[in-house]
Amino acid sequence: MLTDPGGSSPEDCTPPNPLREQMRDADEAKRVIARLVNKVLPKVELFDVQARRETLQAYASGRAVIYFVPGDKDEAYDGGRPTPDTAQHRGYVNRKATFEAMRITVMSVSSQPVSALLRVGHYFDFSHFMLGDPDLEAADALDLPTVQDGDIRHYQRLTLVVNNARIVKVFYPVSHGGASGNARQVMAWMQAGGWR
Repeated sequence: MLTDPGGSSPEDCTPPNPLREQMRDADEAKRVIARLVNKVLPKVELFDVQARRETLQAYASGRAVIYFVPGDKDEAYDGGRPTPDTAQHRGYVNRKATFEAMRITVMSVSSQPVSALLRVGHYFDFSHFMLGDPDLEAADALDLPTVQDGDIRHYQRLTLVVNNARIVKVFYPVSHGGASGNARQVMAWMQAGGWR
């Protein structure tokens, strides 16, 4: 095999192919969705902001939306701007009355401890369940996608629609830039499917 003077192979010099990367990401998203749809939520116990410990299955016993956020920022704002997590929370808070009228429980699961959730949640009057999962127990039980940031592992942004603790729809990936529109996307899917 030919190498350049620096010792790298021709393959190392090949520029990245954005289309190939997008296709690989799309295939991975399909695999994640396929393995999650129809799964029953695990009985892993998570803390809410009132330090109550309950199983994820019990929190989502009826119709529910569970959105997983990285929780990689301990504050709601970064440099005066809302973090992607904050933008996503705000999207759900702004539609709180509609979700309640549809009898849908909304909750977020973060890889943050409850102490960090308290700092974020007071901006939204804790208008939906905010659950801390610093050990990523739900991720391990459901085989959810995560990302490693140094020594710390975080959730990748993902949203589940659940009916009687069974996953019926998966929104993945949810980009950081699209986080604020996630609630609108979920509600549009529910309304199109006749959820009233």
